[in-house]
Amino acid sequence: MKIESIPLGRLTTLGIGGVCDVWTVETPEDLVEATRAPYRILGGGSNLVVSDRGLPERIIRLGGVYAQTDLGIPTEAGTHVTGWIGAGRPLPGLIRLVRTHGLSGLEGLVGIPAQVGGA
Repeated sequence: MKIESIPLGRLTTLGIGGVCDVWTVETPEDLVEATRAPYRILGGGSNLVVSDRGLPERIIRLGGVYAQTDLGIPTEAGTHVTGWIGAGRPLPGLIRLVRTHGLSGLEGLVGIPAQVGGA
């Protein structure tokens, strides 16, 4: 787990926001520890306006296992793919990944600067 006090504007698409304690969790154990005090979850940071005074709660970002994807392996044409997509996985990268495997269904999400959990 990584804990930093940084201007939240670094993590938002609008580039505004004061200093906050940002906890980047990578494992379920990290997440349990991070959620023991008041918190807010930060996804991709798009369309987010944060006070220049920051926020009193800790800010949690999902990394590590929460940003990973395991699509599984299709066994034959026409079968569905089963797998796991973490809530912290950025949508643009996920869309590129499924396209390389010949999968479809996420086309409507193209251009959305979000993570799976926020979408």
